[in-house]
Amino acid sequence: MPTLTASLLTKRLKKAYLDSLQAEGIDLTADELKYVLRKTLAQTRKDTHQAMEGFIHNLNTMHSRGGNQVVFSSINYGTDTSAEGRMVIQELLKATIEGLGNHGEVPVFPIQIFKVKDGVSYSEADYQLAMKDFEAALSGEVKFECPNFDLFLQACRTTAKALFPNFMFLDTPFNKHEKWSADDPKTLPLRTGNHGMPYTRIRELEWRKDFIGKR
Repeated sequence: MPTLTASLLTKRLKKAYLDSLQAEGIDLTADELKYVLRKTLAQTRKDTHQAMEGFIHNLNTMHSRGGNQVVFSSINYGTDTSAEGRMVIQELLKATIEGLGNHGEVPVFPIQIFKVKDGVSYSEADYQLAMKDFEAALSGEVKFECPNFDLFLQACRTTAKALFPNFMFLDTPFNKHEKWSADDPKTLPLRTGNHGMPYTRIRELEWRKDFIGKR
């Protein structure tokens, strides 16, 4: 599971940080640098959580037109394996469980769709591993082969408590475009994107002939 701490504290990066700081006249030991990075990570997570709280609050209170109509919004996530992207997903799910206001009202918007992708956020081996000790898996004590399987478990728990996110399985035949490739950035628009209510657009470049409405 990639984390900011792991990515920042590799031996090579640690030396690079220390060298760049020394070039600026800042002398730190390796332990001091580790402390600074740990505190920075904690503050970044706190700021990210507050940003996700604000994001959810704004989309449930910001009026788009007369008649007190809030913005109909939806977001798709679940396949970003970068440390920064994972943090955003984690804190969004936590903020969704917390809900709105002092009473934790379930937020209606944005409609959230968690994208399930084999090898990224799901594998049968990880599922079997999680079922052996589900509480340990939820608490992060189990190491999975898929980088985002832990987020999939967190999303399932969030759905059980807060109705969202919904789930979209990217590897089902009707959700796959034959020309899409994870290794080709030019095919990025061919990925499935869910509008949340009630439409799924399968091919964004050819939406006129491949726009499928689902309820």
